[in-house]
Order: sequence, then structure tokens, then C-alpha cells
Amino acid sequence: RDTLDPLLSAIYRLKERSKVVLQDILPSPETELLTGILLGDDNGISDRLERAYQITGTAHIIAISGFNIALLAGLVTSYARRWLGVWNGTFAAILVLAIYTILVGAGASVVRAAVMGSVGIMGASIGRRGNGLNTLGLAVMGMCLVDPNLPWDVGFQLSCFATLGLVLYAGPMHARLQ
Repeated sequence: RDTLDPLLSAIYRLKERSKVVLQDILPSPETELLTGILLGDDNGISDRLERAYQITGTAHIIAISGFNIALLAGLVTSYARRWLGVWNGTFAAILVLAIYTILVGAGASVVRAAVMGSVGIMGASIGRRGNGLNTLGLAVMGMCLVDPNLPWDVGFQLSCFATLGLVLYAGPMHARLQ
């Protein structure tokens, strides 16, 4: 625990510094919105603006999701592998995902997305194509082994079922629409 304290403190300082930088470069309410999207901190968003997002059905934009993790994983993996090689780049990308997960609060949906992203990065490093269903199952199983109460967390359930829906139906819907 004592060895983690300096690391956690550094991550929390990075989050606070990031908020200050966003406040310096953007006006309100854009600062609060971007802080919610990038850092998972929606405390600064006014009730009026939050209600507007709920009414328009766009409140999910503010939540940290698998999209954020996938985007970060893709960018970091691409650059890290180019600069550090495949294995060191893979390790660096997974480390960045872990730090980002802690930075945004490590909610169950973010942890699930980070585990899935990490498995995808590792699979790609050994030349394996991703299988979303297997990756989701592995992430859910691992998380439930660590925290047996997790299946009763409604946020975790919604995150898993939303991801399951995307994994099962996004491909066929895309093909049908084309």
C-alpha cells in the first residue's frame, strides 16, 4: 500500500493540473463539459446544462466509456510501438490505460473497458484478431473474481449488457445498412 501512495498521489495531481489547464484555455461551460468527457469529473456542469443533456438524450457523452478507452488504446499503442517496439510499446500502452482508469475514478464500466482494451492490445501484439464476446467474457469473469459483489452493481450490469449488445449486433446491423 505504501508503495502505491506516491503513484496515486501523482495521478491525482495530474488530474487536478489537467483541470487547471482546461480552465485556462477554455471558457465556461466548455471547460466543465471537456473535464467531464476527458477526466470523468462532471461536478462542474450546471444543473441546467446537465438537464439539457438528459432531455436531448446526449448525457452519455459526458460519461467515460469504452470509446474513450478504445481511442486512447489505439493512439498510445500506435505511437508506443513505433518508439519502443512491439513488446515495450504493448506494456506502455497497458500502463497508460491503467493510469487513465485510475485518473477518471476507476468505475466498473471504465475498468471493464480498460481490461477489454488491454486484452485487445496484448492479442494484437501476438498477431491475434480480437473477439469481442470472448474479451467481454474474460473481463467480466476477472472483475467478478476480484469483486464478487460486482454482479449486483447496476452500473456494471448496464455497461456489460450495452457492450454485449454492441458486440453481438453492431456487425450485422452495419452489414445490413450497407
